[in-house]
Amino acid sequence: RSRGLGDVYKRQIEVRLYAEDPQVEFLPSIGTLHQLAFGPGLRVDTGVKTGGVVSPFYDPMIAKLIATGPDRATALQRLLRGLRLTQIAGVKTNRDFLIALLQHPEFVAGHFDTGLIGRDLSSLTDVLTPSPEDWALAALAAMDLPAPGPESALQGFTLFIPLRQQMILTCQDETKRLQVSLNGLHASVVVEAETVSLLRGAKGWCVVGSPQTTAIFAARKAYVFSAQTFVFECLDPLDRIALVKSDGALVAPMPGLVKQVFVSNGQEVVQGDPIVVLEAMKMQHTLRSAEAGQVQQLTVQENTQVDAGQVMAVIIPSDKCE
Repeated sequence: RSRGLGDVYKRQIEVRLYAEDPQVEFLPSIGTLHQLAFGPGLRVDTGVKTGGVVSPFYDPMIAKLIATGPDRATALQRLLRGLRLTQIAGVKTNRDFLIALLQHPEFVAGHFDTGLIGRDLSSLTDVLTPSPEDWALAALAAMDLPAPGPESALQGFTLFIPLRQQMILTCQDETKRLQVSLNGLHASVVVEAETVSLLRGAKGWCVVGSPQTTAIFAARKAYVFSAQTFVFECLDPLDRIALVKSDGALVAPMPGLVKQVFVSNGQEVVQGDPIVVLEAMKMQHTLRSAEAGQVQQLTVQENTQVDAGQVMAVIIPSDKCE
C-alpha cells in the first residue's frame, strides 16, 4: 500500500509481464515485439517498445504493471482491465497466466499462500478455445482495412448489397472459412452457423457487447486479445490446402503445370507443409499437406502437366505409418 493525497492509504497490486511461455514451464520467449501497447489506468515501468527485440542475452521481463485503488478489490479490477487491454504481438508472454491468476477465487478473496500456483498450475495455464466472436474479430483484423475516410473506398464496391469477402483463418490446428459483410462502420461475420455483429470505432473493430476484446494485425497474423491471446494464421485463398481423398491420395484441384516439388518419397510432413506448386491460368497455387504423415507414391516432378483430379502423391497419416 502507499500514501496518497491527504495521507489516505491506497492499495497497490503489481504484476510482472514476462516474455515467457507458461505452456512450456515458463521458458523465455525471444523475438521482435511487433506490437506493444499497455492497457489504460496502469503505471507502467518498462524499457522496451514496439519494434524492440527480446534477446536471449538479458532478463525477459517486458514491464512492471501497477494498479492503484482505494481498496484491494478496486485495484484488482483496474489491473485486470489494464491487462485485458494490453496488446503484445511477436513473442509469447505470461499475460494470460496473470489474468487467470488474478481471477483465481483464493487470490480474489485474499486468502492464498505461496503454494497456490503449484497446486493449480494446470488450470492457470489451460488453453481455451477461441469463440465465434474471436474468429470474427480476427477476420476483420486480418483484412487490415483502412480507417474510415477517403481511403475507405479501397475496400471495394458493390451495388444494392453490403460488400462481402471471404477470409480463411487457422488457429489451434483448426481452419475456418468466414464470410464477412461490410456496411460502413458495421460488419457481420458468419462463423459456421453463427453470425457475429461488429462495430468500428476510433480504436478499431469490436464485437458488439465485448468492448474489452481487441485485435490487431501484425507480421501477417491476427492477434485477438480476449479471455486469452489467440493467434490466427491468415491463409491466402490461392495458397490452397491440397485436396485429399479418404485413402490419403493428394489430387490436383485443377489442370496445370507442376512448377516445383518440395518433397520426396518417404519424407515426413506436418500439416500445412508445401507439397507442390501448380501453375494454372497464369497463376501459381501452393498445395499443402492437410495432415501430418509420410509421403508415399509421389507421381509428379517439376515441369510435368497434370489433369484435374490426378493423384500426385499419397500421404499416409502419422498414426498409420509403421
